[in-house]
Amino acid sequence: MDARVASEAADLTVFWTTPDFHQCDWQLLEARSFRQRKRIIVQCADTQHGERCYHLKYDISNFGKVSTWLNLDRKQLWLEFPLSMNQRDCGSMLIGTILGSIIRLMGHLSLHASVVSDGSNALAMVARGGVGKSTMAASLLQCNESFSLIADDVAVVDLTKSHPRAQPGYPALRLHEDAFNSLNISDKSLSERVYSDAQKRYIPMASMKPNQTAQEPWPREPVVLGGICLLAASHDPSSPCQLTRISKPSAILNLTINTYANYVILEDDRLGKEFKQISDLVENVPVYQLSYHKSMQTLAKVNSIITALMKGLKFNDVR
Repeated sequence: MDARVASEAADLTVFWTTPDFHQCDWQLLEARSFRQRKRIIVQCADTQHGERCYHLKYDISNFGKVSTWLNLDRKQLWLEFPLSMNQRDCGSMLIGTILGSIIRLMGHLSLHASVVSDGSNALAMVARGGVGKSTMAASLLQCNESFSLIADDVAVVDLTKSHPRAQPGYPALRLHEDAFNSLNISDKSLSERVYSDAQKRYIPMASMKPNQTAQEPWPREPVVLGGICLLAASHDPSSPCQLTRISKPSAILNLTINTYANYVILEDDRLGKEFKQISDLVENVPVYQLSYHKSMQTLAKVNSIITALMKGLKFNDVR
């Protein structure tokens, strides 16, 4: 979990220092709380050379204040972490919250999703935090030898080709400890905690795919995005497992809600661009909703539905 992972994903040059932006006239875009125990302040400014810059200040309980600066025109990122924050926590925040925010500011579309591929097509499973995207992905990887993980949590969509593609992310799942026993993952020693005070751990793909040799690299090229599945989990045991294709207006609304780092407010022109990206995505990729009772007992049935859905995707001939 180092800066190289983030810089490759976002095409950035990363500096672990404070930039010289003191002469910038910073304007406040927003100040708000997001998720649990986190607060963000976003400022923007133009340098004397007319380059657009952003300053994101995170205030995180137990860790302290984290600052990032982005020069949008030069694609340069500066990071400043408190001395009390250990290397693992810095790395986790970099490839998650920070990278997701920076990718959005750079104008790329990213979804709050876990993405798996069957070798021909990728399926993005989209939902808010806590629904079980990573658990669903882990179960699918266990049950289908040909499946591979493309991205978890931060799912960047490449819209520059003839058909939307899912960009590969960090090759590990962020799995809650409760799911270890349910999925029969016994060896926690291979899995670092996502944050030192969190109940989630990183699951390396090597432990999920023991039959895969070290010479078989995980996908490093974008994979055709054949479908998107909105996970609608319910705590009602009587809720049936039901897959339906939803209308384009409903798909646009749901994907807008589930863009990653949507707590970062964009300027009007950037919001317009993002809406156009989501609209283009929905025009080219079918969007489904999967309703089900959230329990480990129904996971096998949900897996069979998703596996059948992926087999029915018809975009493997798109180039």
